[in-house]
Amino acid sequence: MSSSTKVIILGGFLGSGKTTLLLELGKCITAHSQKETPLAILENEIGEVDVDGAAVGQGGYAVKSLFAGCAC
Repeated sequence: MSSSTKVIILGGFLGSGKTTLLLELGKCITAHSQKETPLAILENEIGEVDVDGAAVGQGGYAVKSLFAGCAC
């Protein structure tokens, strides 16, 4: 059996709708999967306050944020 990992990278300007799109994608992925699909959200925050992480967490997802980090 082959397994694969799918990665979606979202980027954009402040206020462009990234968090809204992320929440909708999460709902779509979990609702339409044939089996339980693990979903990981990793945020690379530029500022010192994790605003988006709180919003995504309220959507029912666990979030890990990197502050001024690199997800290389």
